[in-house]
Amino acid sequence: MKRKYPSADVKRLYGRAAGKCSFPTCNRELVLSDDDGPGQIGKIAHIIARGENGPRADAAYPPDKIDTYENWILLCPTCHDIVDNDPGKYTAEVLRNIKKEHELRVDSITEKCKPWTYNLSTLFYLNIPRLAMLSGMRGYALDEKSLAGIKSLHSLGIELARVMVQFQRILSTIDQNVLEIEAAVDYAEESLGHIVAFERAFRTKNIRMDDAEKPLKIAGDLKKDPHIYCKIAEWKVVMTIDPKWVTTSTAFDQFGSRQSVFAGLAMIKSVDGKNKLIFATPLVVGLPSSEFDGLF
Repeated sequence: MKRKYPSADVKRLYGRAAGKCSFPTCNRELVLSDDDGPGQIGKIAHIIARGENGPRADAAYPPDKIDTYENWILLCPTCHDIVDNDPGKYTAEVLRNIKKEHELRVDSITEKCKPWTYNLSTLFYLNIPRLAMLSGMRGYALDEKSLAGIKSLHSLGIELARVMVQFQRILSTIDQNVLEIEAAVDYAEESLGHIVAFERAFRTKNIRMDDAEKPLKIAGDLKKDPHIYCKIAEWKVVMTIDPKWVTTSTAFDQFGSRQSVFAGLAMIKSVDGKNKLIFATPLVVGLPSSEFDGLF
C-alpha cells in the first residue's frame, strides 16, 4: 500500500527543492510533462530510515518526525538508490548538508525571479502541451474541445484564431514568476527547470512548413534539428522548435528568415557546462510588442 505523507510537508519539500533532484551533480527535473516522461518521478528519501534495519536507522530519532519535511530529501530515482546503497558514505549529516545547500541555491536564483509581463503582439509559436500544463497548474480552465486531436496549428484554418485568442487571454493574465534569460545564463547550473523570459535577436535553423504535420525527430545534431539560438556571453542558448506548434505561414516565414527578434517564455531543460550550451523548451514565441501596437 502506498504511504500517504502530510500534503503540506510534501508541497514544502518540492517547493524548497524547486522540483529538482537535490544532488548538485544531478539537479534533474522531477515533474515532467507527458512529452518528456511519466509525470512526477521524484523520490521522497528518508534521511533517517523508517524501519530499524533501514539505511541510517536511528532508534533515538523521534517517531513523529520520521515522515515529515525535516527528515526528507528530494531525489531522483537514481540518486535515491545511490544514497540508500551506501549509507556509510551518505550519512544523515551528509544528506542534511546536501539538502541545505540545494535549497540555498534554489533560494538564491528564486530571489532573481520577477513577475512576467505579457509583451507579445503576435503569436508565432504555442507549445500546447506545455502551456496546457502551465495553465492547469495556475488554475486556468482551457477549452479542451478546441485543443483535442490537433495535428498541427498551421492546419487548423479558422479554428486557429480561437486557439490563439484563448492562450493570448491566459498568457496576458497569468501570474508567473520568471528569470530573464540573461540571468539564467549567469546562473546556468542553478537555472535548470526554471521558466525564463526573453526578448532578443535569435538565429533560426531548419524550421520548415513541410514538417508541420510530421512527428518531431531530434537527431541531436544542431546542423539538422529545427531550432532557434542566441549567444549570451560565452554561452549558446538553443531552443528546439517543433513545426507542429508554429501558428501561421507568416510565422514560418519569420522562422525561416535566418535572424529575427523574438520574445516569449521557455523552460531550461539541460545545461552543458563543458561546451557552454543551454537547451530550453520554448513555451510561447512571438513578435515583441512595440509602442506602435494598436495605432492602426
